[in-house]
Amino acid sequence: MKTIKISIYILLITLSGKGISASNLSPTTDTINYKFSSSQLMSDFKIFRQALENEHGGIYRYTSKKEMTMLFDSVQTLINDSMNIFSFYSMLTACVAKINCEHTNVTLPNILNDILDKEKVFPVILFKNQYVTYVEHNYSRNKNIIEGSQIKGINNKSIEDINNTIFRHLSSDGNIASSKYRRLSGINFPLYYKMFVSDTGIFKVDYVTPGGTCQSAIVYADTLKKIKKEYELDYEKKIDKNISFEMLQLSDSLDVAFLKIKRFRLNEEHSHIIDSVFKYISDNAVERIIIDIRDNKGGAGANYLYSYLTNQKFVFVDSAIIRTRKFNYVKKYSGSSKFIKLLNKTTWLFTKKINSEKYLVKKNFITNKLGADEMGIQQPSSINNFTGKVYLMINGLTLSEASIFSAVVHYNKRAIIIGEESGGSYYGPTSSIVPKIELPITKIRFTIPLVEIHTPVSGIEYGKGTLPHYDVQENIGDRISNTDAILNFTLKLIGNE
Repeated sequence: MKTIKISIYILLITLSGKGISASNLSPTTDTINYKFSSSQLMSDFKIFRQALENEHGGIYRYTSKKEMTMLFDSVQTLINDSMNIFSFYSMLTACVAKINCEHTNVTLPNILNDILDKEKVFPVILFKNQYVTYVEHNYSRNKNIIEGSQIKGINNKSIEDINNTIFRHLSSDGNIASSKYRRLSGINFPLYYKMFVSDTGIFKVDYVTPGGTCQSAIVYADTLKKIKKEYELDYEKKIDKNISFEMLQLSDSLDVAFLKIKRFRLNEEHSHIIDSVFKYISDNAVERIIIDIRDNKGGAGANYLYSYLTNQKFVFVDSAIIRTRKFNYVKKYSGSSKFIKLLNKTTWLFTKKINSEKYLVKKNFITNKLGADEMGIQQPSSINNFTGKVYLMINGLTLSEASIFSAVVHYNKRAIIIGEESGGSYYGPTSSIVPKIELPITKIRFTIPLVEIHTPVSGIEYGKGTLPHYDVQENIGDRISNTDAILNFTLKLIGNE
């Protein structure tokens, strides 16, 4: 009980802090200045709360029902006066972050995008790994803070405290931090700082130069639109193919297959490419393959890839659970009403009641949209099975379906894994069907995943992602020089065998 009370207390301090308020935003439009009444906000909050409590597939997976109830009750007491949309948004993101579900997120109405672009924010782009925060680009007029410097603090607040403040508003599976660090890198940090830490136009930055000298500098805020434009110019790159394959030659006698998948797809084209890859590998007697699923945020059909990595029957998804047979809030407030209406009529056909709050999804052709095609005993590929060495590269944005794949590969000892902890849970996501609800008054939207997926694995602390055998972190030198440190490490590992 003491731990819960302390957690709620810290969160309430955050919610009542000095984030964006109506009084200090640029009066670009009435939308920014408008304050919703407490009764309007309470109406939206009740829909938000009841939808999550009744229909979210894994709301109590990592945080107990008792703790979530206390949090919702505590936040509800703060809605006692009018407030603008940003203050309300901050409350909702804090609630959602506490669920610890990667697929549950809150977004502002699209109408605010142009307005936010005109807001002035911290003009420095940061790159964060789990140990250090670096300057990647300095778009301020004060060029004393050079690329590669380590940020120690902003406005007399340590970077660790700033990270933790923002983390309380970001969603991730369990207690995984790697995905949050990834999200704090790049263009996201300036707006996160403004919304969740402090809305100010002047920043005193404490940093350490690449040469090791401690320095401080003053920088002034600039518009988000300008920073975005400069950032996009710095990262003007060709769009990566969703799936690509090539052979890498390490020496005259050592060739390695390299398969990169940005997103898993459950379609004939994706399957055909995978078929072709493993036919080539078999025809050419290739003995090693690197599979790169970094920044792969999921999709469907990863079990098809795994079927080529084994010659035995296997289980990819152990079970799937929903918490209700009637998704009334999703039906009423999302754009998926037709599908949800059908789902509401048919859930009794493909679910088995476990208790008053859980229903087991049975393997059935009706349940393909629930990912049930990945449930039960899976067959290995009938041809071109690969029995050689597999090297799997993952990072904090290896999520959802990709995290299921990495977990199954890890548990079955089918690959050497390199990179950083996956952003998706080792024990499976809450996902599959993820409708977006729009609150009727504020028009804030939030996603609500309906299905709790369980992978057939064990041996890692619950709430963690897949842990690599070799933890390799990018540093700022790699980013600036466009060097792939994880791939280079993997190739060196292979070369030394």
